[in-house]
Amino acid sequence: MSRIDAISGEVTGVCLDWLRAEVASSHVERNKVLDDYNDAIEGLKGGWDHPKNFSARKVESHIDRLGPWFEAFSMAEEDDYQAARIIFAGLMQTSGSYRNQCYVEAQDRADYLLIRQEAIGINLENAVGNRLRTFLPGTGDFSKARISLEDLDQRRQDAEAIGLRAVKAMCARVVLGWDLRKKDTRAAREAQNAQYNWATFTTDALTYVAKNRGSLAEVPFLEPRSITDQSGAIHYPFKETVNWAEVLAA
Repeated sequence: MSRIDAISGEVTGVCLDWLRAEVASSHVERNKVLDDYNDAIEGLKGGWDHPKNFSARKVESHIDRLGPWFEAFSMAEEDDYQAARIIFAGLMQTSGSYRNQCYVEAQDRADYLLIRQEAIGINLENAVGNRLRTFLPGTGDFSKARISLEDLDQRRQDAEAIGLRAVKAMCARVVLGWDLRKKDTRAAREAQNAQYNWATFTTDALTYVAKNRGSLAEVPFLEPRSITDQSGAIHYPFKETVNWAEVLAA
């Protein structure tokens, strides 16, 4: 196994732990409304502007805030909160894109809740590994990563465009009576493509932050819950294992 393969496995494990914890927190905290499957489907069938179209409202709000967050980060790259918030944004959008895939693929509410537990609908390790190989030297030394702030900003803009397109395609097709309760449809594939691109943005953000700090161990994370409900604590899951269930229960 190469050094980058090993790092890819580590990054994938940390991100999956976070995503699974976010699914659990979203069932019981502020975002639990998003798991109201019947309302979500009603909203999708009602079109982009329907008040229950959770997918449309979420992608709009998340993309609207990521630009200002990125600007704040670019002016204070060494600030752990600003760095953690950029990584948080990528992970949240990855999770939300999988939720959209679950909406269209699930047979009913019970099936939705079941498949939502899987946390992601793509091969995350492939996505992570592809980006690490793009920027890291074979030694896996993050301090020598060949990534710039401009590279990261371009990845952000690409992920935003693809993520927005995926939700618009899903809404347009469901309104026409297509793609619901089926797998491997255009809507599902668009949601998977969005997951891939948000996961690669997250990986690039991790790489850039680790480059600035000299190692992966110093990369900061926020909690896997709504930004509104954060406790204010910063966590370093590459330095020591974080029990997210305990963090969220505290």
